Amino acid sequence: MRNMKKLITIIFLTLLLNPAQAKETIIKGIMKSFSGDKAILIDVSDKAGMRVPKNFNIELNSNSEFVLKIDLQEPEYFKLGPNTIFLKPGDRLLVKIDCNNRKNSTFNGNSSEECNYLKTIPEFSQVDIGYLGKNYEFVKRDLSEFTNSIMLPQVNSSMEALERLKSVPDIFKEREAARIKSNVVMSIMLYTAGYSRKFVENFDVVTDRELFAKLRGEHIDFFKDMLMEYGKDLAKEGNIVLPEFRKIVVWVTDPSGSLLPAYKKIDRIEDYNLVSQLIQKYASCFTSYPSDKKPDDVLAELNEAKSSISTQLYKDLIDDSINEYSIIKKGSPAFDFTGYDINNKPVKLSQFKGKFIYLDFWATWCGPCIKEYPFFMELYNKFRERDDILFISISTDQDKDKWVQYLMKHKHENISLHVSNSYLSQYKIAFIPRFILIGKDFTFIDPFAPRPSQPQTEELLKNLK
Repeated sequence: MRNMKKLITIIFLTLLLNPAQAKETIIKGIMKSFSGDKAILIDVSDKAGMRVPKNFNIELNSNSEFVLKIDLQEPEYFKLGPNTIFLKPGDRLLVKIDCNNRKNSTFNGNSSEECNYLKTIPEFSQVDIGYLGKNYEFVKRDLSEFTNSIMLPQVNSSMEALERLKSVPDIFKEREAARIKSNVVMSIMLYTAGYSRKFVENFDVVTDRELFAKLRGEHIDFFKDMLMEYGKDLAKEGNIVLPEFRKIVVWVTDPSGSLLPAYKKIDRIEDYNLVSQLIQKYASCFTSYPSDKKPDDVLAELNEAKSSISTQLYKDLIDDSINEYSIIKKGSPAFDFTGYDINNKPVKLSQFKGKFIYLDFWATWCGPCIKEYPFFMELYNKFRERDDILFISISTDQDKDKWVQYLMKHKHENISLHVSNSYLSQYKIAFIPRFILIGKDFTFIDPFAPRPSQPQTEELLKNLK
């Protein structure tokens, strides 16, 4: 068996020597410490920023091994497990992804040098912020200590590692230099947020607004030269594919030049800002909350935007977004996904087919979600004698540990699962809390169901037959 695996690997690698045969990108490998039978190659480009990502499902065998074939038109970044990877059209890449520690993952073949470099970049998520670390763990009282002991050593190390890369395309080096600069700017612009939460006792974003403004002014003044240095030449259209750049685009596109170098309009960045805002506005028409926005009105704005922008990709994404929302309607098949319980046991939503399913999508950081949960439990208790109705809470926290810690302190009697938001893209979860009601035949009864606190919800559940 081992010899057969070696033979397959050798055959796979020989394809690297014949680019003429390599018209599609092929990734072969294994997901170590992964639970479940399906993984996702997650698009992190500007398409994802507009909530219309081009993700690829990965079917795993019983040993968590896979072969994935995809068509790419240009080099792109993705997430595979905890790793950011870089792929080019025609690549043949062998991977061993360690889902517990991205630095232990291995890559061989095309783009392996790029992927190995990407193991060293800072994590990026809602809780991992540039050089500030996870939940602001590296924020210091002394700004000089943070700058000289935390941030600049990492910046210099990354720049030197980037220069040592021998066989990577110039575009990769350009993007990664921009990522480093973006992380510096992000760390500085969000420093006061972390500092306030970490060092100001009982900090409150509303009542301590003046204190926050004072601290922010002091912090910006300290970092102003670095902002100008690392913000130089950052406003380039190709950088929009980087999530770190998109995080700071609001500051990059300031024409005043008060914080970063003065911005001069760039079509693709302007188009991105316009279309992403309109797609977000369109998404707000489809929530579990009453909306004063009418989908047809926003559609008119989107169509007007299509005629005014020059970026063809974004014109296509407008159509894709509208089509995806049109699929989520009453009577349409629900989308299956795999969640994980507090013991990390995989649970498929489809295994509950044959019952009515009332889903609550929430997160530990979401105040309105927490306020809705007592009403959710009240309904759960009222209908607990009906074994044909299930109440399932789905945490979308990026930091799974936060969810586990929350459940340890707050008992959830109903089924509680954690699902990465990337696995929920088909559900278009743009805002939480979000509630969905699924029928026994696993079709949507209401993909934008009312909240538990609304009187009509109990009546809706009572009438389920």
